[in-house]
Amino acid sequence: MRPDRQPLIRQLFDDYIALYSTRDERLIGRLSTQFSGYASRSDRLVHTRSEWVAAILQDFALVPQHMRIEVLDLCLQDLAEDVVSATALVHVRGPDAGETPAGQVPLARLVLVFRLEGAEWKIVHSGTSVPSGPVPAQASSSALARLQTEHRMLQAQLQESTRALAEAQQRIDAMDRTDSLTGLGNRRQFEHALQQAWERAQRAATPVALVLLEVDALRHFMDRHGHLAADACLKTLALTFTQLVQERPGSLVVRFAGDAFALLLPGAGLDEAQGLAEAAVVAVRTLALPHEGAALGRVSIGGGVAQMVPVRDQRHDELVRAASAALARARQAGGNRVEPQPD
Repeated sequence: MRPDRQPLIRQLFDDYIALYSTRDERLIGRLSTQFSGYASRSDRLVHTRSEWVAAILQDFALVPQHMRIEVLDLCLQDLAEDVVSATALVHVRGPDAGETPAGQVPLARLVLVFRLEGAEWKIVHSGTSVPSGPVPAQASSSALARLQTEHRMLQAQLQESTRALAEAQQRIDAMDRTDSLTGLGNRRQFEHALQQAWERAQRAATPVALVLLEVDALRHFMDRHGHLAADACLKTLALTFTQLVQERPGSLVVRFAGDAFALLLPGAGLDEAQGLAEAAVVAVRTLALPHEGAALGRVSIGGGVAQMVPVRDQRHDELVRAASAALARARQAGGNRVEPQPD
């Protein structure tokens, strides 16, 4: 082996041990895209990098605390200009191992193969095995009981981590579907709810109605009263529309766009949807929110209404287009009114 290669291989090996023992996820960045491997506690080979990444993350989640890895013997090999390997015998001590005698610490064999890819050395293979053989006499029943207790504790920690991860993911999903200003669902939540309502209606041959409500001249309102007043106005309208449909099961109110809201009404006929839209227009007019320069001198809204009984292979965005076309007619007529879907 060339004199300059041994320090290189040893450094690659030491870096791996340091990252693995400290549970550092930067280890994942050291893996080649063409990876293979096997683990001592697995009954199958790993053929892809993604499988090994999943195994590493599961290992780190199961035991997040730092490990102690004692290298008992090490063999370094310079296989080719761009391929080197390291084979080691190690003791791996868990976070609670303390000063456990070496004879009671599991012995493991570790094989690492590195390849130069571009300007970086990547891990292309990792294999860990535990020598087979009879259980040493010094592995007493108390040591076995301690290992069983540690196993149960780790299982409990894993279950708790899994539960916490699921709860965190639910919170992230909820935030991703919520409008931060009004607290209503956002466009993503609307698309999800409409898809579900549409599929149910297709199976049951029942109607789905949609009301789109738009604040008349909101940009003009912001120019006159400021963004904070506009935000307060939108919050008030969100509460008003929510109260309007709260007695109707299955209904959903979302912030459809910056100046628009949507009322999704599964099972509603066109007359019912039209009535709710007109009630929303009247309710906003009754609020008498000041709007300087507007024709009424107060905030008003326009609405578009559409209703369909979806048939097989019909897409739900047809309902959205029909309601949008009706809203456009209300806008062109000056707002403060409701228009049904075109015939």
